[in-house]
Amino acid sequence: MDHNCEDWYADAETEAGIAAMRRLADAALSNDRSPVAEIAFITNEASFRILRQDPALIDQLWPKQQTELLRIGAPVDFVRVRDLGLAEKNGDTARWKFVVVAGCLWLDPEERELLRRTLLRDGRHVLFLHAQGICDGVRQDLSLASELAGIELKAYPHGGPCRGETVLDGKQLSWGTDKEITPILYSEDTGAEALGWLERQYYPVLMRKAHVGWTALWSGVPGVPWNLLGRMAEAAGVHRYLDDGSQVMANAGLLAVHPAGDGRRTLRLPQPRQLTDALTATDKGVTETMEVDMCRGQTRIWHAHSASCTAATDRP
Repeated sequence: MDHNCEDWYADAETEAGIAAMRRLADAALSNDRSPVAEIAFITNEASFRILRQDPALIDQLWPKQQTELLRIGAPVDFVRVRDLGLAEKNGDTARWKFVVVAGCLWLDPEERELLRRTLLRDGRHVLFLHAQGICDGVRQDLSLASELAGIELKAYPHGGPCRGETVLDGKQLSWGTDKEITPILYSEDTGAEALGWLERQYYPVLMRKAHVGWTALWSGVPGVPWNLLGRMAEAAGVHRYLDDGSQVMANAGLLAVHPAGDGRRTLRLPQPRQLTDALTATDKGVTETMEVDMCRGQTRIWHAHSASCTAATDRP
């Protein structure tokens, strides 16, 4: 309905865009919409009870970390820890190669065991941020977080700005916040590999440790940047459609890209697919790589179908 009957929305370009999106949605209903994400982001809303007085940490663990993860160049599943049993039953956990546990500061014993049983296995790489699992609903103890990640954690005696640094491609990379966070955590676990350090205190704050059947990653500084997350995902075997900070969304029948900037990009698919531009109906043929000219703020969308030379179960 137009605002005050002033024909605000009686615009040819707007109406054409809405019509195109309607055609896209109708076509998508007949396509395979099965999820294909190899990355999962795990949260537990009960953790807000711990963080309600610490907005700086909330921002780094949730909005900031989700934003950075969405720039990794691959689709992501967002899952509540209590739904991990359902995800396992549906076969979703079998797809996940890289998991970010960011919003699970509060885990009751059943949730803790569910997370262990479904995620800490099958060669998966799991990144824990700050103090995941520090509270079990009865007590708050850093040893609970150490036990969950399998990496010994320690607390710096003072709060303050929380920033980490590492080296990526020969260049220093830093992340975190200058706002006060308490507690500031670090690790001196001799069985883990130190990959990054606190920017001011110089204690190890980014760790990697191999366990039987899975690999633990831990960052005491949340808000890990997308380019570092991308390297972690690649090490876990995740396919990245793009690696320039663009957002990629995909299911078994649809592929969408929201570019990080202007210019030509090479879109890489896991296997050859029959692609059709969802808005213009232009047939792109069967391809595994595609050169695409994009503009920042634009979203490009394609219908994706199995190529004749691939199995019907292949996904984009």
